[in-house]
Amino acid sequence: MAATQRPVAQAALEEPAGDRPLWAEVPSASVHGDLDLNIPPAALRAMALRARARQTVELAGASHALAVSRPSEVAEVILQAAAQAAAA
Repeated sequence: MAATQRPVAQAALEEPAGDRPLWAEVPSASVHGDLDLNIPPAALRAMALRARARQTVELAGASHALAVSRPSEVAEVILQAAAQAAAA
């Protein structure tokens, strides 16, 4: 990944979410690493709060590419979120 990943385009960071972003309406969960060097963990926590995440999991020792480095933990958060949605 380090050899093939390109830097994020500035336009991607500035693109508006629209009038009704889904994070404002759809229940969500958040999982992030405490050693993320791309997005500061404090910012990730703030985004989870803003989205009113039903569950926030911060993985100790994990960096940005969680689905690659910690797939089991990420899958567990997804399964828990799906179970909550199905029960609602």
